[in-house]
Amino acid sequence: MCGAFSIFSIMKEMMFTNSLHNNLPELELAPDILLDEHFLSEGNWHTLLYNCNCHSAEEVVEQLLKATDHSLQKCIEIMLEAHFTGRAVAYAGSQCLCQRCTGILCSIGLRAETIQI
Repeated sequence: MCGAFSIFSIMKEMMFTNSLHNNLPELELAPDILLDEHFLSEGNWHTLLYNCNCHSAEEVVEQLLKATDHSLQKCIEIMLEAHFTGRAVAYAGSQCLCQRCTGILCSIGLRAETIQI
């Protein structure tokens, strides 16, 4: 319970004091989302995490922490980006590491895939 409280505290702080909240794009998504320049910024392979309404924010952040070497704040940012835009780059790196990350995310039923860019 204490872990969930800290995640919500950080999320609340980020949503109301961080520029992330002010920089979120409009929520109109086309069914066929094209990769933009943001997705082309790191590495040759990416793990994409897609929005999922069947898992709580805490579950997604916890799984991101297991799957990546990101900080808690970075995992929360990824979760929020996926929630608000429909998808987020969860990890960038080699094919092997991205497939590992995708496997960990999918192990609890999250929607994720590894793509080559």
